[in-house]
Amino acid sequence: MICQQQSCGGRSEVRIRKKPVKVRYMDFTSMYPALFQLMKLWSLLIAERIESVDATKEVRRLVDNVNLETLRNSDIWKDMVAIVLTQPDGDVLPVRTHYGDKQAYNIGINYLTSKRPLWYALPDVIASKLLTGKTPKILRVTSLFLKAFNLVFRQPR
Repeated sequence: MICQQQSCGGRSEVRIRKKPVKVRYMDFTSMYPALFQLMKLWSLLIAERIESVDATKEVRRLVDNVNLETLRNSDIWKDMVAIVLTQPDGDVLPVRTHYGDKQAYNIGINYLTSKRPLWYALPDVIASKLLTGKTPKILRVTSLFLKAFNLVFRQPR
């Protein structure tokens, strides 16, 4: 349930139809494989069992001190594999909800306040810190840091 709650997935929409407008080509199809590689997620994908650890203190410290310069060092990306329980209070986080009169659920990056704690992927929490300048209230972290994991791999056949 935790992973389902924080998973937003990707979506693309067209809001202006049949009218020529200037556009910029963006290669979003390569975004997921690139992040998968940079975050070293292959080990998690092939693991037979994954045992998480609590890293609440470490993640609070990371989010408090993160900035754009920190994120330019791709070595840190493999350490951002964590699920964070937050108490949103004016934080900028992804939200899946109804927008406008449409019945479809869409994802927006909105200012969010909630009485109920919500789970988010650590990169979303870091993005909120960068966008607002304030650290979201972090209640608990289920860490998937590869260096902190006890990974048991399937034996090759």
